[in-house]
Amino acid sequence: MGNSMFQSNAQELIVSDSIILINISQTGFLYEYKGMKEDQLLFKRIDKTVNINYNIDCNFFIDKGEIYSLGGYGFWKSNGSLRKFNRLDNEWDIVPINKEVFNSYSWYSKTQNAVYSPFEREINAGVANQIKGIVRPFVYKLSLRDKKW
Repeated sequence: MGNSMFQSNAQELIVSDSIILINISQTGFLYEYKGMKEDQLLFKRIDKTVNINYNIDCNFFIDKGEIYSLGGYGFWKSNGSLRKFNRLDNEWDIVPINKEVFNSYSWYSKTQNAVYSPFEREINAGVANQIKGIVRPFVYKLSLRDKKW
């Protein structure tokens, strides 16, 4: 990343059976593995994301060849939005789900075709007494087949 404004951002490797991606944390930037050239692994940026710092700590995963992003924090609020990468326009589209579960810690289960979150933490720094957030200690399961928590 050199002397770019993203040099301190972590890179996250996202792997499925047929897709290898690198995400630059807090950006939504996706780079897809395109092969090898001599001793180099080649990655190409596939998204057109312009706005950054709105999906901090979101969970990226690949389900049935589709790339998803869930939850995160940005612009002083947490969110529980499910986003799907649209390869037609290389943008992130919102996926309607039955409710918003605010999480920054969740995991994807390929065998269950679901995402699990061990708790919910809603943060809205624009509301008094919510700077540290509200924690709801319930286990949540998002069915990716039904798009329902």
